[in-house]
Amino acid sequence: RGGAEKLLPLEMDAAPPPAAQHQHPPQQPYHERQSFLNCGKHTLNSLVGEHWATTELLHEVAQKLRQEHATAAGHDTLVNPYHHWAGAWVGNWDIMVLCEALKRRQMAVTQHVVFNPAAPARLEEALAELCAALAEVRGGRGETGSPTCCRRHHYPNTVAYPLQPACPLSSQPETVGIILNRESRNWFLKMISGHHWYALARETEQNASTGQVRHVWYNKDSNLRTPEVVGDGFADAVAAYVRSGATTVAMQAFLVQRKPQSGGESG
Repeated sequence: RGGAEKLLPLEMDAAPPPAAQHQHPPQQPYHERQSFLNCGKHTLNSLVGEHWATTELLHEVAQKLRQEHATAAGHDTLVNPYHHWAGAWVGNWDIMVLCEALKRRQMAVTQHVVFNPAAPARLEEALAELCAALAEVRGGRGETGSPTCCRRHHYPNTVAYPLQPACPLSSQPETVGIILNRESRNWFLKMISGHHWYALARETEQNASTGQVRHVWYNKDSNLRTPEVVGDGFADAVAAYVRSGATTVAMQAFLVQRKPQSGGESG
């Protein structure tokens, strides 16, 4: 679930030197600011890069999930458990609402990264799998032009922690971004919702002088005034960001990928 909260940027494992910092383009990526407890809605729109997910759409999804739950349990609930008890206008959307909404854009949550203090090694394994997915682009080459781009942290070979995809994904799904969920640190917000949703989104940018195209990762937290580049903008910086959050503020990460379009299919 999510709530409004003023968040400080997470510390990276190693800050890149000033020369390596990515220069922001004149036009910033699409971004939405926080309203009520609608960080889940803002997260979806940040991922797709437009104002697509509305309160009405998410309420429709939540109602469908409620009906399915009532059918399976044999009884209904007093309030809809998939958003705030006061009504959909408040927000506080459940992860199931976000996942179901993503299906409408041919997207799926394909990996879940969470830190278990009792098994810390599994976090590194999950991060290696995540980093491999982040580095993947069409043609199977990494964002730095090599098969993998996570050389800084020397992640070991890993096992995956997949979730059931919303739709069948080919061998080369397109990585859209990451949905993050972190615990609220404000005691009042902990009583209201307890958690905050936001997105790390991969944007495609072109160098004006060289014409070279690259993928840049942005933090699109709705509590930020504008999106901020994650580290140097590459996938290994994103993995380091997720590791730091997972081990310090109980952050969970959900990798979002898009099914490649085929003939006669629309997104």
